[in-house]
Amino acid sequence: MKRFTALILLVLFIAVPVAGASQKGSGEKAASERVKHRLRYIGVLAKRGKRSAIAKWQPTADYLTASIPGHRFAILPLSFNEIFDAVRNNRVGFVLANPAIYLPLSMQGELWPLVTLENLRAGKGYPMFGGVIFVRADSPYRSYEDLQGVSFTAVSPKSLGGWLMAWRELRAHGVTPAGGVDKVFYAGTHDKVVYLVRDGRFQAGTVRTDTLERMTREGRISLADFRVITRESYQPTPAFPFLRSTPLYPEWPFAANKNTSEQLSKAVAIALLEMKPESTAARAASIKGWGVVRNYQPIHDLYRELHLGPYQKITYFSIRDVWDRYRLPIIVITLLFIFNLILITYLFHLKSLLRADIRRRQKMERILKKTNRKFYQQMKRQ
Repeated sequence: MKRFTALILLVLFIAVPVAGASQKGSGEKAASERVKHRLRYIGVLAKRGKRSAIAKWQPTADYLTASIPGHRFAILPLSFNEIFDAVRNNRVGFVLANPAIYLPLSMQGELWPLVTLENLRAGKGYPMFGGVIFVRADSPYRSYEDLQGVSFTAVSPKSLGGWLMAWRELRAHGVTPAGGVDKVFYAGTHDKVVYLVRDGRFQAGTVRTDTLERMTREGRISLADFRVITRESYQPTPAFPFLRSTPLYPEWPFAANKNTSEQLSKAVAIALLEMKPESTAARAASIKGWGVVRNYQPIHDLYRELHLGPYQKITYFSIRDVWDRYRLPIIVITLLFIFNLILITYLFHLKSLLRADIRRRQKMERILKKTNRKFYQQMKRQ
């Protein structure tokens, strides 16, 4: 009996460490798998809301997961205000947002572009987009100038297609919304802007190109209820068949965080460039695919003209601006200059008088000496 009990204790003594080692090995393997398949977040600007952003772009994240071994990708929908902090705090490894958000972050060294989006419409890809300024069809407004002083709604102060493009165009026509730019109401999404104008709560609004057409296709609005403020050069063409009120600008870039490895960024860029229009990811996002990085200089020009972001400290003064801002110093400096000019002129005049007086004295001295010599000569003769 004692031998049997000792045998059982011996077996348990051996089995427990083995089981522990086995569990430890399984735990380490699971941890290794989690590290191996590290989760990478793609920060996406949720211009139509966060649910819509996930539905539209999660298939792209799944496509990257399937295309790049050892990595899992997920969408992190972000608002206009959230996306800057997410990048700076390294919450996202990649960013998909409009160029107006990409530009300041790239100039600060936070992002670098990989590819540019190509939207799919009627079987064609469009790597450019613009802004649409619109009113109700029954309104009296037909030109940019007619919008002077009207109530205005836009998407966000950081939205390129939903405000900045329109602001630049209105500014070029000398138009200011009611109460000034600071009184523009920002609705948060493109769809809300359309509804606010449709319901008469604002007289005019702006969204990115294809928003009105898309909402009409979805049965949300009727395009006939709206009038787009435009000009002849902005009319739809085969190259860009959408209503617009502004010049065209390059589409959204897909960019990498500065802390994302070059190897992973390269793999992501290659995978996106190889995405087919018929893929699940492309169909879900309504895109043709991705192309090489476009020239974003037009965005720089827009920011510089509007004094935004990295260009907000650069100010161009007219002569009137200089006078209004520095009037007192200019007057003081001018008076000092005039006083100095008068003083210098007076001193030169005194100097000339002094020289003339010296010359007269010298002449009188010469005459006196000459007279004295003659007098002494006459005295000697006598």
